[in-house]
Amino acid sequence: MTRLPGWVLVGWLLGCAPEAEALPSVVSDPEEVVRGRADLGRAPAVVAITTDDGMLCSGVLISPREVLTARHCVSVTPPLLWCDGRQREVLRERAEASLHVWLGDDVESAAEGPWVTWIRTPREPRVCGQDFAVLELAWAVEVPPVGLSDRGPRPGDSLVVVGFGRRGDGARAGVGRRFRRTVRVRSVDATEFEVGEGSCQGDSGGPALDPRTGRVVGILSRGGERCTGPSAAGIFGRVDAQREVF
Repeated sequence: MTRLPGWVLVGWLLGCAPEAEALPSVVSDPEEVVRGRADLGRAPAVVAITTDDGMLCSGVLISPREVLTARHCVSVTPPLLWCDGRQREVLRERAEASLHVWLGDDVESAAEGPWVTWIRTPREPRVCGQDFAVLELAWAVEVPPVGLSDRGPRPGDSLVVVGFGRRGDGARAGVGRRFRRTVRVRSVDATEFEVGEGSCQGDSGGPALDPRTGRVVGILSRGGERCTGPSAAGIFGRVDAQREVF
């Protein structure tokens, strides 16, 4: 899997081991979150998450009272994070009351969901390779949840990514509208997989969905220095490899 340097910015964690390699080209599907199409209610279980300090993330309801998202969306991490094992990856946890869940296609018009009563994360204070968190809500919401895939993706698979992030490098960050795009899997390892162009700031924590079953295959963790073009990349945590968190 390609390893990319980067940083934390507006709910999008960029970072990995410092040894970089050339990225393969990827064929874009006609349904493009970067330059994507508005979701228009097709994935109501995909929610926006905001924090009191201004971060925007995405997440997905996996039960009426549980939202699956990225660990770095609920934890404070270093501004520059390298996944080389030499650095403290989690500085502190955010308080439940500082997190807000929004239901709807657009954060500006969305209804705020139940408050967060508990946050579940992996035991180790790490982000790289286990960038998952589950938000437990105060009450059940009337939105059908999405199931979790019990198998990992393979190179070449098509997946649908959904999130509230920006639509490209030149777009305004944190627009807060839900978009979707079909992407292809480039590479897979034991805990993560990589796709090409498709996600950007604000999409962190959003799902990659199996288009055949609608189940969650992965959760967006980080990406490359750019959101568009052949060098763009998104790295997702495999839900089949981290089921103990859920």
